[in-house]
Amino acid sequence: MSKLFLLDSQNGMGLTLKSYGFLAGTVSPAMLLAGGVLAGWVVTRTGLDRMLMMMACAINLPDLVYLWMAFCREMPLWGVGICTGIEAFGYGFGFTGYMLVMVWFAAGSGKCKTSHYALMTVFMIAGYRIPAMFSGKIFEGFKALLDHAFIKTDLCALPYQVFFVWVMICTIPGFIVSRQMLKHMTPHYGMKDKLD
Repeated sequence: MSKLFLLDSQNGMGLTLKSYGFLAGTVSPAMLLAGGVLAGWVVTRTGLDRMLMMMACAINLPDLVYLWMAFCREMPLWGVGICTGIEAFGYGFGFTGYMLVMVWFAAGSGKCKTSHYALMTVFMIAGYRIPAMFSGKIFEGFKALLDHAFIKTDLCALPYQVFFVWVMICTIPGFIVSRQMLKHMTPHYGMKDKLD
């Protein structure tokens, strides 16, 4: 939905394909890489257990930039670039934590380490792809609901705003699971001196 939102000229940001291509093909990958590298460096200094909740925040809270853009809608390309860059950086930082949790779990899972890691990778991809399959339907549902609403306000007039509020609500389980993982995690896992 983020691509649709950025390209939608009626209710979204109205970017051209060229501008979107620059952001999606240059800015976002660069910031994603920077976030991932920084996260790896930080974990080697502090340990995954100390960083996990920060990484959960990093992967989820930058979605707020899309909510903010949905309310603003009038923004120059450099502003959209900063917002999408923040989201990509946060995703790279937080996703590194997710991958390290998978490595930690697989490492302690006995003889079937590779199989467990592969299975977790499948669940990870399914956790991304399955909601993506329904995101358009969810968006259309919000749009239909707003079209038939008895009372319309400026704050609820646009379906992207409601959709991105829904996205933020959907981040709550990630925080709950991350908090539960901390109870079981090996102290200082991933620290450089513990790996040597």
